[in-house]
Amino acid sequence: MAVVDETAFVMLITGLWALAAYALYLRVFVVRRLRRRVDQLVDQRLAATPVQPPALADGAEGEKINRRLAVLERIVTDGGLHTAAQIEALRDREPELTR
Repeated sequence: MAVVDETAFVMLITGLWALAAYALYLRVFVVRRLRRRVDQLVDQRLAATPVQPPALADGAEGEKINRRLAVLERIVTDGGLHTAAQIEALRDREPELTR
């Protein structure tokens, strides 16, 4: 009976080592190769599509964006003292700004 137990133990340890070796193989070779292939595909896709600058807003829409940007800049540079009050005030004014 002891021989069977030793054999099972040796097979278990050998199986664990084989599993660890296979996981290492997957990590080192297969995953890295797939990552390189994905990077190549992404680079090809980015090279094929030209980058377009965003359209500039003009007129009333541009003025609205500029006002919102100015408000956000004030909120960010405020230091946090009145931030919550300003956000609530902006929420109250939101219907007025979207007209």
